[in-house]
Amino acid sequence: MSEGTARVTVRLGHGLRHRTCGEAEREMRVPDGTRIVHLVVAFGLDPAEVSIVSRQGTLSSLEDVVADGDLVELYPPIGGGC
Repeated sequence: MSEGTARVTVRLGHGLRHRTCGEAEREMRVPDGTRIVHLVVAFGLDPAEVSIVSRQGTLSSLEDVVADGDLVELYPPIGGGC
């Protein structure tokens, strides 16, 4: 890996996969300082489609900066119940 880059894995929740032709996970190499919103756009998604963000298993924000080795999970709005 090059100096100044981070390798991250991005996983999409089932409700977003239809927008990526079924692609569920992608490993990406990004510059240091990359925010999660940049990953969303690189995946070809509109940030408005993502309502739940997890980074390393912790709820996060689209504005959070990723680090080398991070696992970022993205989910659409979830509805249901009574």
